[in-house]
Amino acid sequence: MKFCLLGAFLLIGMLSLPNTIAAKNQSMEDRLFAEAKEQWKQGRQVDDRALKTLDRAIKINPKRSEFYTLKAQWLWNLEDDDKLGLQSAEKAIALNPMTAYPWLLKAKFLGRLNRNEEALSAVNTAITLSPEAHCYYDKAQLLRKMGHYREAENNLDAALKLSPDDIDSLAVRADLRMQNKNYKGVLADTDSALKTKVAPMMTVHRRMLLLRAEAYRQLKDYGKARKCYDDALKLFNSDRNVARAAEKFFAEIGDKEMVRRLQAKLKQLDSDIIPLGM
Repeated sequence: MKFCLLGAFLLIGMLSLPNTIAAKNQSMEDRLFAEAKEQWKQGRQVDDRALKTLDRAIKINPKRSEFYTLKAQWLWNLEDDDKLGLQSAEKAIALNPMTAYPWLLKAKFLGRLNRNEEALSAVNTAITLSPEAHCYYDKAQLLRKMGHYREAENNLDAALKLSPDDIDSLAVRADLRMQNKNYKGVLADTDSALKTKVAPMMTVHRRMLLLRAEAYRQLKDYGKARKCYDDALKLFNSDRNVARAAEKFFAEIGDKEMVRRLQAKLKQLDSDIIPLGM
């Protein structure tokens, strides 16, 4: 029995030995890289510390493209310094031009800096390197911003062909279809978005219900439009946008009692606003 226990302890020690050796042999830059990622996970209160740790890793080895890619990604999330984020993405590209994600990050920063044509070129490169759904989605958002609505919808079609349940793509395409008066298309997209396995964010859920209500209203199906507004009012009973949209609809169909209730609700919501400085 003692021999078996001794053998077990020796086996555990032998199995753990490679990990111990690997940890000891890990370079300082890799240890700093791992430390920075752990700091980032801890939350926004230590974002600066995570970036500083990552900068220390970059200083030790400025030839690691993944260091710059991660820095660009964090700066994008922080919305702090788009010019520095763009520089980080470009450094990652210079070191590894055949990876799509740094090109996508470059496009994002350029778009936020309103350098739209350059952003379009960068996102096209990302799609050439890796034609994934999120690349087409980002291109669609950029084209929409530039006013190219038909091309934007075509890119959302491509994104949804690759990822049919992507809620963000369905939501944006529903918006575009509403703009193009494709009301049946709006109903199809909002229906798909609300039925996906992943529950949509509350803001997206609200938007989908309001789009459905408006599409039914435009199609003169007031019964279904009313059902959508009723659902929205139950789920978002403290939302001014929902209350105002519903008030307009019920006024249109002549439901004076609902209009009265909604006006009272809006008055209550407005009185709940705390003025700045109080």
